Amino acid sequence: MKKITLTLAMSLCASGALAQVPDPPERVMVQQLTVKCVFDMPRLFVKWRWDPTTFGYLLHRDGAPLGFARGVNYHIDGQLEENTTYTYTVQAVNMYGFSAHSTAVSGTTGTCPQNPNPPQNLTATAESCDTIKLEWDHPGYTGTARVYSYRLHRVNQSAAPEDWPGPSCKGSYCGILAWTGNAQPVYEWRDEPGARGRLRKQGNVKPGHCYEYAAETYNWHGQLSGPGPWVSVCVPECP
Repeated sequence: MKKITLTLAMSLCASGALAQVPDPPERVMVQQLTVKCVFDMPRLFVKWRWDPTTFGYLLHRDGAPLGFARGVNYHIDGQLEENTTYTYTVQAVNMYGFSAHSTAVSGTTGTCPQNPNPPQNLTATAESCDTIKLEWDHPGYTGTARVYSYRLHRVNQSAAPEDWPGPSCKGSYCGILAWTGNAQPVYEWRDEPGARGRLRKQGNVKPGHCYEYAAETYNWHGQLSGPGPWVSVCVPECP
């Protein structure tokens, strides 16, 4: 049996039918993107020469596996630290295995620009026993791009304002009420029955309850201002 196996392997090699693992990717490069930060985290763009004989590439950052890229010859690496140098290598992959690592390349992240300001002069007014009107002014400074949307936060409080322990969800997703959208500049929104928000997670306003609201700015480059000052309002009981 050993003799037959060895003879078959030698025959395949002689005929060129025994394929090999791919060569390491060439022309690997890394650079910053035009929009170098998203959600306050720098990004780097890693690219290499495409090889049609492979079906994917395994990326490494600072010696550790980073991810697998299939069908593309680039990777956008996010969630990095500012002003930090990172080193990348790439391995090509085919059905026979992994290539050796490519030549290592390094890139350095920059400093993320200042985030936009939150909306100014937010007010909350009870228009009825089940409707609260929110109004605000333009944030002024919008970061590196124009405003895409405003994000509204809400915290329900059933007790009187002087007894509030304070909102439990400030600045986190558990308090997100809605995105206002970006079709037109929007400086008001009503929390009422039937109101729609892309991330609405709470019910409508309840008669006799109190609420706190905050708003933040989100621009086209993915920068968030963080919630501005919180405002409170109580709605009356329905007649």
